[in-house]
Amino acid sequence: MALHRVVAQKKQQGLSTFCTVFFCLTVPSKARKLRDIPSCATWSKNGTIVAGLRNGTAGNDSMALNEPGPFDFDSDGTLYIADCGNNRVMQWKNGAMSGTQIGGFIRQAQMVFVSSTENIYVTDLKSGSDDLNGIYKYDSITNSWITITRKLPSNTMGFYVNEDQSLIYVTDYGNNIIMSYNLDGTSIRSVVGVESADGNDSYHLSDPSDVFLDEYNNYLYVADSVNNRIQRYKIGEKRGVTVAGVEVGCELNIPVQVIVTSNGDIYALEAFKGRIMKVTNNYTPKCVCIGGCSDSQQLYSVGAFQFDRYGNLYVIQDGNDTVLKFDILLHNCGK
Repeated sequence: MALHRVVAQKKQQGLSTFCTVFFCLTVPSKARKLRDIPSCATWSKNGTIVAGLRNGTAGNDSMALNEPGPFDFDSDGTLYIADCGNNRVMQWKNGAMSGTQIGGFIRQAQMVFVSSTENIYVTDLKSGSDDLNGIYKYDSITNSWITITRKLPSNTMGFYVNEDQSLIYVTDYGNNIIMSYNLDGTSIRSVVGVESADGNDSYHLSDPSDVFLDEYNNYLYVADSVNNRIQRYKIGEKRGVTVAGVEVGCELNIPVQVIVTSNGDIYALEAFKGRIMKVTNNYTPKCVCIGGCSDSQQLYSVGAFQFDRYGNLYVIQDGNDTVLKFDILLHNCGK
């Protein structure tokens, strides 16, 4: 079940706490290097299946996925996918027809993150089991998962590992805050937001669902879902600035994922419409749809997205147990 459907259902029901049913989140994590994607770029309307069965159905062998969630890339373009329905993390090399399970089984593999030093992290989340929910790091020598912490909130919907700072940033969706852990799992603290108090001013968040760190400029970006905006924080500060949303001329509808490129463009996935919106920030913000738009042929009902090092777009669609690739197009960029 895609994250944006969970959030949409939650908002429609007017709930103030995290859904307690067992499900698989689609909350992709981000590649560490800021992608160099020109603002003028577009993407092909027809995609190619790069992981999962070609007919889009679920399965549990090495060629199949079952409710795939977040995925990430290493520097070679290898995909790492949280295969939620199969309780595993799959490694899918570029161009391969099948994948390889790494690290043994995970109770409820939810989100994968590949760090700048190629370390692979995964969250194991099962609703209502806070004492067992955790973050794990892959040990390639023993092909096993090493425990970082087992005290992760069950309503975690996004995380980001900054190994330079030895910190893990985590969204605590139900408590309206972003938390941080040391890489040894200690020193849990609130970074931004006001705990257990939602709001729409510059200090509050309302159901934050994703977090992205610009490690070069020390900015933390948060998908502030119910406030329909993306907030940016200077590391160490509590006051946020709205960089995408109605306030800056770009209406968003429950953003649940955020990725930022090297030129400051912001890409946000909307919950209700399953669209990917791009906000260009060259003095006057401009908001355009790049995925899930009305003219899309295959690129619709997006549940998760990511870019590779070349700027090609990869997505998971609701109800489709595959990862699709859409080639970047630069013909609008001139010479």
